[in-house]
Amino acid sequence: MNDGISQIAITTSKPDAQKFGYKVIGKEKLIIVASATMATYFKEKEVTAKLLESLPLIAYDEQLPLIREVFQQLFGAVTNMQASITVPDLRIVERMIREHSGWTVMPEYLCQEEIAAGRIIQINIGVKMPENDIYLVWNESALRQPRVMFIKEHILSIAETGIFEPN
Repeated sequence: MNDGISQIAITTSKPDAQKFGYKVIGKEKLIIVASATMATYFKEKEVTAKLLESLPLIAYDEQLPLIREVFQQLFGAVTNMQASITVPDLRIVERMIREHSGWTVMPEYLCQEEIAAGRIIQINIGVKMPENDIYLVWNESALRQPRVMFIKEHILSIAETGIFEPN
């Protein structure tokens, strides 16, 4: 959106209110997932920051935004971990978790099918996991275009149904 090409977007990053109009339209639940081959590392063990830091991490960003948020909220700690592998797309991260050995933090909706199929496992730590806000973001000047205003209003009305909320 910063390049002026996009008129409207859905994002999980909080927009700059001085540059864009936006509204929270939902939430995504974050979960810790691991490859099925790593299940034995988590059986009957308390999941701690130290345990997770000792295992290979796959991430989509070197700054580890989802991982840092989970560590801060769940363990009250900042982590200095580095990912074993970094790839620029959460769908690729999910595929790597499924096909290789490692763990990560992901939005639940991106890996529900693989968890249900037993190809990856969700690591339950016994507390409520953090959630990210989902934002509808628009260029204010673009709202003069009827099609952009229509799309914005349509997405907001869909959001009111709760479709963008975690199960």
